[in-house]
Formats: sequence, structure tokens, C-alpha cells
Amino acid sequence: MRGYPQHYIGPRFFGGGLGMLCFLLIIGLLVYLVVTNRRDRSTGATEQTPAAPETPETPVTPAAQTPADIVRMRYARGEITREEFETMRKDLE
Repeated sequence: MRGYPQHYIGPRFFGGGLGMLCFLLIIGLLVYLVVTNRRDRSTGATEQTPAAPETPETPVTPAAQTPADIVRMRYARGEITREEFETMRKDLE
């Protein structure tokens, strides 16, 4: 047989320049996918991120709150009814 020996792996193996380019593109794509996957795992990225609260409450230190303040805040948040609020407010006076 003439030509290249059967054990020779050269340009004919990859189909010439175009075959080599396709091979390098596939390798590059695989590297990209591995790097992206590792980055997502290390940052803990998830598909759904928790939504931020629409109206953040202003932080108040517990020492600055009086019982009347707590009752007013509970009434403002709707945790207690107006009757309960009035009863608690009168008890605290």
C-alpha cells in the first residue's frame, strides 16, 4: 500500500483544517460548560431567588420600644382588631 501507514494519525485523521477547527470548537464548548457549572455551584446560584420585601420595616431596638409602641405596631400590621387595641391601650394607661 502506498500513502500513509495505518498507524499514522495526522491531518487525515481530523479531516484537514476544517475538521481540526470543529474539534477545537467542541473542546472549547465542553470547557465552557464545565467552568460555568462550577461557578454556579460555588456561588450557590439557584433558579429561583427569594424576592426582597417590598416595604422593609425600620429596625427598632427592643429597649426603645414601650408596651404602647408594641400595641400600636401590632394594630398597624393588622394583628389585632380595633377593640383589642382599645382594650390594651386602656390597660396600659
